Order: sequence, then structure tokens, then C-alpha cells
Amino acid sequence: AADARRDRKLQRLGYRVLRIEAQLVMRRLSEVLARVREVLSG
Repeated sequence: AADARRDRKLQRLGYRVLRIEAQLVMRRLSEVLARVREVLSG
């Protein structure tokens, strides 16, 4: 619940929130980075 509130607040401030599980970052970093780049490029 706290994460959702924080996400909504950040979104109201104009930020885009991208949640990525730590395990995914540890195991499949290249895929995570590709996804982040994709999101940033629009």
C-alpha cells in the first residue's frame, strides 16, 4: 500500500514509475536494461 501511494505521488509530480523486481535485476540484467531503455526512448 505504501508503494502504491508513493507511486501515485511521484506520478502526480510528473515522474514515470517503473518497478523491477530485484531478482530480475540480479538474474537478467541485460533484459532489464533493455526494458528501461525502451521505456526511456518512448
